[in-house]
Amino acid sequence: MKINRDQDELQRQTLSYELGEYDAQPSAPVLIVDRVLSQAIEPRLGLAEALAYWSSASGPVDTQDHLAPATLEVLRELPGSGSRVITNVHWKYADVRHGSLEIRVDDCLPGYEPGSHMGGTSAQFALHLPDTGRAAGSMTLLRDGWIPTNAAMVGSSPSPGLDRMHRRLAVLLMVSGDLDASGFTIPLSWVHDLDTWSSYQLLFKTVGLDLGYSKTSKDPDHV
Repeated sequence: MKINRDQDELQRQTLSYELGEYDAQPSAPVLIVDRVLSQAIEPRLGLAEALAYWSSASGPVDTQDHLAPATLEVLRELPGSGSRVITNVHWKYADVRHGSLEIRVDDCLPGYEPGSHMGGTSAQFALHLPDTGRAAGSMTLLRDGWIPTNAAMVGSSPSPGLDRMHRRLAVLLMVSGDLDASGFTIPLSWVHDLDTWSSYQLLFKTVGLDLGYSKTSKDPDHV
């Protein structure tokens, strides 16, 4: 499977695929992120591209942007990875700039009271990912930002929860540089399987990001 990163006619960032001989037809549509990226960090983009359609790939996975060797090692350990092989690996130390903001994530629409849900938490910024069918155009305020995406759309996937999580994590990886993120805290409801969660935390670590989850949008305790 070949993964392509591009912009559509509305200047939205997109991830699409070209099927290989042994790949399954992904049920999920082209991934759309309604933002023009100004700080693209290649090892994070490569991981985003791999994750977005990971469940449908079989055999070689050719991402447009390279992955770091450490990321490749963790990807191989994900449950069900089977015969998938990443072909675009940059075999040297990944020089990834670490951000400074702890970011809490949800899917609230514009109009939600900015920052009100972060009281008592360590989050310094709230990122909202509304569906592209309900909002258009990204917007950033002092402590809140909105980036519409269709990451929650997975079609008739046999494992919709896993695919939805992969696509949402891909979005976070893509926008992390623009947001100067040091890490993300996502809602517990977005986590597909707590037994494998530590593998995804380690994946993010390989590209310089922390990853945690929170039980509710107002819960100050997260892991």
